[in-house]
Amino acid sequence: MAKDKLRVGLVCCAGIGASHVRCWRYLEDRAEIAAVMDVDPEMAQITARMSGDVPWTTDLDELVARDDVDAVDICSPPFAHADQVVAAAKAGKHVLCEKPITVNLEDADRAIAACKEAGVKFMLAFPRPFSPASRRLKEMVETEELGKPIRIYTAHHMRAEWLRKRTDWFWDPKMSGGTAVEGVIHDFHFLPWLMGPAKRIYAEAGTFIYTDRSPTLPDDQIVVLWRFENGAIGIIDGGANQPSNYGGHMSVFFTKGGIRMESGGFSIYRGMTTYHPVVEHVHHFGPVSDDREIARSPFTPTGQLGEIEHFVDCVLHDKQPETPAEEGRYALECAWAAIKSFQTSQPVSLPLEKPYPNY
Repeated sequence: MAKDKLRVGLVCCAGIGASHVRCWRYLEDRAEIAAVMDVDPEMAQITARMSGDVPWTTDLDELVARDDVDAVDICSPPFAHADQVVAAAKAGKHVLCEKPITVNLEDADRAIAACKEAGVKFMLAFPRPFSPASRRLKEMVETEELGKPIRIYTAHHMRAEWLRKRTDWFWDPKMSGGTAVEGVIHDFHFLPWLMGPAKRIYAEAGTFIYTDRSPTLPDDQIVVLWRFENGAIGIIDGGANQPSNYGGHMSVFFTKGGIRMESGGFSIYRGMTTYHPVVEHVHHFGPVSDDREIARSPFTPTGQLGEIEHFVDCVLHDKQPETPAEEGRYALECAWAAIKSFQTSQPVSLPLEKPYPNY
């Protein structure tokens, strides 16, 4: 694209959409929000003002038809993603779409096909790979700095207050995919990104907290056991009831040591067969491959700004996204393998065979 600045149409302004606005405004030298769309006119107007008094609409077709929009940033609920991606692709707009790619695999395939046919870029907004700490960890896995990776554990619990959405779509698994698809999808993407593809998945899940709602989550607690193709094993400990002030964390064990990651950095532990007294604390709050404790922006150490900045670079300079739609589709496939597993009480091999499971 022979332009110095990417012009973006924001789709859905609440929740994660508001966070994206801050990132787009921070990147104003390379990108700008040209227009916003939300089905709630009040929300659309507020966000339009936040974005620099840009035009607003409640009609997606009107947004994607604008000549001053090069790409769309889709921040809507999962059940709306596929149709919105297809509409954007048919209008010739590049697409950044919030996770998950959609709820069902058939819709994911439809959205991917539409973007391929239109020749537009389709990137999933997974922030973790754009965190400097995550990139350093991936480097350690690839170089076998601590030996071969053998086990990974990650805890991902959505905050209970986060579930108080302005609509009830989250509670209907047909619209959200439940906790596995809507929340824990971050882990279903991150584990294969770090460890390689899965061979099989086994999961247990149930409803323990939100028992007074109908419909409700089939998996407000979920534990997923992985076997990767490289032989390593993994565990996702997930749920929808994170207690106040309880942070997530992750551990990766190698044949010669291990790491524990939390709060944007990690600690390195060496010595598996002999005692090693030193714990190395690595702080990654700077740019990629920079260990200095300096903030690159108000949004580090998360990767949200990094993912959006990368999308801008991909469109302006015709590069391939590091988190393409196909990775979003694979993360969804892994999530549905877990769902099928706890529905059938059996381990599930990948790739999934048709007919694909759904709610």
